[in-house]
Amino acid sequence: MTLLRLLYLVSGFLWRLAVGTPLAALLFVVATNAGLRLGLDLASDLTGGALRYDDAAGRLLGHPELRGLVYEDQHVRVDVDRVRLSLMLPALLLGRVQLRELDADEIRIALKKAPPPPEPSPPFTGLPFALIVDEGRIVRLALQTAPDAQPLDFDRIALSAAWFDDLVSIEQLDVDLRPVGRLGAQGKLRFTPDGLRIEDTTLRGPGEFTLDMDIGYDDRFALQTRWRQLQWPPSGAAQVASPHGEARVAGAWDNYDYALNGLLRLQGIDIDASAQGRGSLAALDIAALKARLLGGSVSASGRVQWQPQIAIDASGDVAGLDPGRAFKDWPGQVNGHFKVATTFPRNQPAVAFDAALRDSRLRGYPFGLQARGRWQGPRLTLDDARLQSGSSSLQARGEALPPFDLSAELHSPDLATAMPALQGHADAQLRLRGTLDTPVLSLHGRAGDLAWRSYALHQLHADIELDAAGSSTLEVAAENLDAGTHVSSLRLKGGGTAAHHELHLDLASDPLNASLGLSGALDLPRRAWSGALDNGQLAPHQLGAWTLQEPAALAVDRDGVTLQPACWSSGDARACFKVRKEKGSGAGFAFRVEKFALAYFKPFLPPGWILSGELNGSGDLLSRSLDTVQVNLTSTAGGITIGDRIVLGFEPSHLKLDGQDHGLVAELAMPLSHGKIEMHAQLAPGDEVATRPLSGEITLDLPDLDWLRLLSPEISSAAGHLHGQLQLAGSAGSPAFTGEVGLADGKVRLATPGIELSPLNLLVQGDSEGLLTMTADAASGGGQLRVGGVLDTAQAKPTLRLEIKGDAFQAANTPQARVWVTPDLQVDVSGRRINVAGTVDVPKAQITPTSFDSGVGPSSDQVIINPQGKAPADSPWQVAANVQVRLGDEVRFEGFGLKAPLSGAVTAIEEPGRPTSGRGAIDLSGGQYKAYGQDLSITTGRLIFDGGPITQPAVEIRAERKPTDDITVGVYVRGTLTAPQFSLYSTPAMPQERQLSWLVLGRSLDDNASSSDRSAVSGAALSLGLTGGDYLAQKIVGKVGIDQVSVGAKPGEDANLAKLTIGKYLSPKLFVSYGIGLFQRGYTFRLQYDVGHGFKLQTETGVESGGDVLYSVER
Repeated sequence: MTLLRLLYLVSGFLWRLAVGTPLAALLFVVATNAGLRLGLDLASDLTGGALRYDDAAGRLLGHPELRGLVYEDQHVRVDVDRVRLSLMLPALLLGRVQLRELDADEIRIALKKAPPPPEPSPPFTGLPFALIVDEGRIVRLALQTAPDAQPLDFDRIALSAAWFDDLVSIEQLDVDLRPVGRLGAQGKLRFTPDGLRIEDTTLRGPGEFTLDMDIGYDDRFALQTRWRQLQWPPSGAAQVASPHGEARVAGAWDNYDYALNGLLRLQGIDIDASAQGRGSLAALDIAALKARLLGGSVSASGRVQWQPQIAIDASGDVAGLDPGRAFKDWPGQVNGHFKVATTFPRNQPAVAFDAALRDSRLRGYPFGLQARGRWQGPRLTLDDARLQSGSSSLQARGEALPPFDLSAELHSPDLATAMPALQGHADAQLRLRGTLDTPVLSLHGRAGDLAWRSYALHQLHADIELDAAGSSTLEVAAENLDAGTHVSSLRLKGGGTAAHHELHLDLASDPLNASLGLSGALDLPRRAWSGALDNGQLAPHQLGAWTLQEPAALAVDRDGVTLQPACWSSGDARACFKVRKEKGSGAGFAFRVEKFALAYFKPFLPPGWILSGELNGSGDLLSRSLDTVQVNLTSTAGGITIGDRIVLGFEPSHLKLDGQDHGLVAELAMPLSHGKIEMHAQLAPGDEVATRPLSGEITLDLPDLDWLRLLSPEISSAAGHLHGQLQLAGSAGSPAFTGEVGLADGKVRLATPGIELSPLNLLVQGDSEGLLTMTADAASGGGQLRVGGVLDTAQAKPTLRLEIKGDAFQAANTPQARVWVTPDLQVDVSGRRINVAGTVDVPKAQITPTSFDSGVGPSSDQVIINPQGKAPADSPWQVAANVQVRLGDEVRFEGFGLKAPLSGAVTAIEEPGRPTSGRGAIDLSGGQYKAYGQDLSITTGRLIFDGGPITQPAVEIRAERKPTDDITVGVYVRGTLTAPQFSLYSTPAMPQERQLSWLVLGRSLDDNASSSDRSAVSGAALSLGLTGGDYLAQKIVGKVGIDQVSVGAKPGEDANLAKLTIGKYLSPKLFVSYGIGLFQRGYTFRLQYDVGHGFKLQTETGVESGGDVLYSVER
């Protein structure tokens, strides 16, 4: 209203001037600068000197500019540094003061302490003239609401408004309010005999408000507002938001009623809140506040008072809250009550609280909380604090802030009741006294069988007595810790005073064993520790131990960690390290190494390998800047020897990194006994390492490649000449290579496939765009293989595309298989994903296996682990493939009694996370199979892949023989390889026992048949019929009230003794079974009783009778 008052005074003067001044005088005022100044002086007189100015330029008829404009009365002071106006003078004649433009730099408004109320005056109901501002701009407005208050800053104000009679219409009002952001308003203000009415008003900012309000001259008011899409902070992700809500307030300023309700969204949690009550100028009474959230509710009531002194009292209840709706690992139902009383004696808050959660459950466990205490100034007193979750409990009592006097106790026989994914048990007692500078701490704890995610700890003991002003002891021990690596034991023991104490650490782990001794002093006020690493030994696994030669100074403070040179020796070798870790940055270090023999790594080499040579040098990487790095490493002559032959030899070599003003320079020179490797690179100066330009070159000249067999046992021998020169370009984060590297006259023999790639040629070329182009060709068995591809290193994720083509390339040449292929494949690699597509033709193959693995493979639900009890890690690669394998006319299989040509095609389909599937068929028709001493002709033979797992094709085979011209007998197999179904057929038709006889013996089996003939037929029955019968028997187990069904003979028995056996558990420990012979008369009745502790009693009656005592051990 202050700006309106100022505009009212100035515009009223202008209007009176226009309508009450003779024409000549009017022209003098509006057309001259002197007239402008005269008018302003008259306005100052009319206001009793409340309005004044420093300078006025221009004239009213143009664009007058005022500087140092001040308006001050008993209510307010307004300072305007500069204002420029554009006045439409003709409008004055129509009773309007119209400002086409109002442009002000800075306006400061300071409200004064309210004076005594004036005598009643008639209510203000409107202007006697119209006031219009077409376009107003204010750079900055500062509003100070009280003499000692911080001003509110409004920036970039834009205004378009009109005041006609009793109505003020705001078309546009936009302003920047720190820290809220851009605000906008549109609406109407109407003056009435009773007061001011705000109607149809919309406010925009971090949300949108609609506002209707009546402000009466009789101290009464009424407000109704609605909002939507309200959020804080105003931009970006909302921490607090209210999609919608409304509020109503009505009454006198010292006695009003209020009610509000709305939806509040806090950190993703929706809260449907409502409140109602009564307020005054001194306090706010909350009659009822209710918030519905997390499937439950919070109800509260209370009072907020700010006069005569601030006080807050509140109490309420919590009912049915389910934390799992916000935190999925914490489902439950929480119920309880709370009470808070707050006062502000001596301008410091004093809070008394009492909260309890009862009859609650959390993650399926009974849950309870009791918290009663006081917080005043720097002190937090816990009279009673208890937390219970299942069998886990935590209790605390005393002063929890300095000066401390706190005791706490943890008891948890099952930590899973306390935290999700946590396992184990723990007990601990804590006592804390003293101040931050002189604390006295007593901690005794035991924990065991701890596990959390991939971390595990079998046992933990801690006994700590710390007294900053006296003697202290510390002993911590942990056993069998798994945290990325296995630690068998860790022990930390120490004692002494703050001014002088000693610590000793012993560590036994898979990577290394360590023993370290330290001594030093603790400065608690500075939060600093200084001392020395007195002694130590580091023994890496399978390698020689390193011993500290002399104490090294060590300091830890708020600024970081510093270790002065610590020198270690192992045999003749010596290595010194200096480490510095500064706050907010990574660790830097400097080193020096002398007489370090490369033979140190012999334990990691295959038997018979010898690595020779010696390493010396130093480096300084203490600074965060690469431009100060200094590294200089040299090696003596050496190499790798196998037996008495040097496979890879090198001459004295060096690596140098030199940080200079013009960047980092790297040099590598490694002359080999046959060839050389050289590099010269430079990294230009810059702030960001990844974007710093890279330049230089790499030279390779390796005329002897026999060392390649060191890389893989699959390489039996290698020869050829590898040479090339690459220029470095791009940046450190995205290097590029130009030039080429090639392999000429190459020859490589591969062990497993038994092939020799000769000649083998390879060429890799790079360009300045980060593309590496590769071409390679190889010959094997009279065929060719060609590979071409492009590696794009300029992308954020490098991509590789390969095309593999060939023509009758021999892929295998072993006694078991000779295979020629003609591939046409495309391979795409992006990130961790590999896509393979294309075809592989097999024009010719001779597969002649001589043996096969007769063991039983694992079931699909079994996990194979290594000797350390760990399952193999999943491959980091995601492979997707769609490859069709087509068999040609010269593919034959001969082995295990089967001779058959193979033909057909199968498409292998692989997708990440799913077993490889197959579609297609392989035909075996026209082959022969030798079984039971007979040659069976395969008339129909197909392996059918119908889209299921490629290892489980369907099978359809007909194999038959013609013992006579008019009799044909055979075996028909169908189903799957894992569950085949067998049946016999014949022409002419005959009973199954005669079909077996004709199939096995080539004649009918009569009553005079020999025992060997009968045994042969029985064996065939078992292999052809009973195998499938036992499979069927296992399928019906448990479906007809029977616990065991089997068909067959015992291990080691003749096939003639095969029988059908059924069994049933009469109780968990008593088992009975009955078996009847299939080829010989007889039965067996067996009874077995589980005595316990691994012992069982068994009796059997039948052809033979007896009893046994059985003992079994599970492994």
